[in-house]
Amino acid sequence: MLAGIHDVIVAASTPKIIVTALLLVACSFIIFLIASRVGIWSSDILLDTLLEVVFVGFSSLFIAVKAHSITSIFRQFVLPEVSIGAAVAFYIGIESFSLPVEIILQLSILVFTCFQIMGKHQSDGESVAKLSGCILAIIGLVIFVTASIELISEWGGIDWLTELEGIAMSVYYPILMMPFAVALGYYAAYEMLGIRIKMSSRRINIVSKAHLYLLLFPLLVNIKHFGYLEATNYAECLSWKEQADFIKDYKKRIKESAAKENAKLTRMESGLGKAGFDEDGIWRDWENLEKIKTNLWSIASIQNRNWQERHSYSVNMQKDFVEAFTPHECTSGSYVSDDRESYACWMSNRTGFTFGMGASNGDFPPMKYEGTAPPSMDQCSILSYFVDGNDEARLPHWFKDFHTDDSYR
Repeated sequence: MLAGIHDVIVAASTPKIIVTALLLVACSFIIFLIASRVGIWSSDILLDTLLEVVFVGFSSLFIAVKAHSITSIFRQFVLPEVSIGAAVAFYIGIESFSLPVEIILQLSILVFTCFQIMGKHQSDGESVAKLSGCILAIIGLVIFVTASIELISEWGGIDWLTELEGIAMSVYYPILMMPFAVALGYYAAYEMLGIRIKMSSRRINIVSKAHLYLLLFPLLVNIKHFGYLEATNYAECLSWKEQADFIKDYKKRIKESAAKENAKLTRMESGLGKAGFDEDGIWRDWENLEKIKTNLWSIASIQNRNWQERHSYSVNMQKDFVEAFTPHECTSGSYVSDDRESYACWMSNRTGFTFGMGASNGDFPPMKYEGTAPPSMDQCSILSYFVDGNDEARLPHWFKDFHTDDSYR
């Protein structure tokens, strides 16, 4: 752990990180200087201002570096702060905590929020996510109760001008920091593009590189998705016209891919948690369906290897692997015949839609199953609900790509 902390400190001490942090502080200083001249900021909220820069301003660095569009920066950085930040700033601002308490409070919220996010994305992290959520709820309740008591008891003595300055700061600060975050997003995107160009098999001279940078501007999504193969193909262009035509075709492909992936994301998000089929006969809740298919293929491949080596399917292996490969919030089941010559396994997402695989006597590729509930199992008809894996008419969902890519947003 100490070695990891040391590595983080060393990485954060690089000139690029330090310069970026100093630029952020300088931009923040200019914003609050202008706000002071306008009359919407004063030194009375200096403590809140420092916390705003540390916990909001510096978070923009991480958001900007990972962003694939200006819209995503606005959606992930500005909107949450404007919608939630003002209310939080109001309630925290009413109760005057000392600097150590405020720092501990903010750090606690940050740490447990990270634990909650990581727990939700780990197969064995459900308890951690729930515990972190409970702690965050308790912290929020304590702040709300304390601030409400302070508001009732000190109504006449509260400096409402100062409180309004704090609320205004939580709104205008992220909005005015947006240009800095966007500029940082472009810098990070072009930095990664430069690395990919260096990795290509053909060298690109500085003039062609500058031409490429101009051609890809202004969409971040075009810069972010320009990879190793594109750089190699671009380097083979012999004239500026060929380069321009190549980038034109590349942008067209990215636009088509973005439209397709964004439509899939919209469809998935609109159906999360909803059972039943939509008007096209596709199950509404896409969550985990692609992961389920991939994991079932892994189990089927292992069972096929067991048959080739022992002429029997493994009971314990299948049970252990099915449990290990079942995505979070999904259910699963498995069955192996007494003679170990047939097996079946299945997984269901939280709204019940089920994919399954099974085989007998070493048949591979395996038979498949899909339905709104798990298949019925018994020794006499272990695969009676399974059909040939190539039967696209009876297995439409098995042949649908449920994988979604949010890197185009």
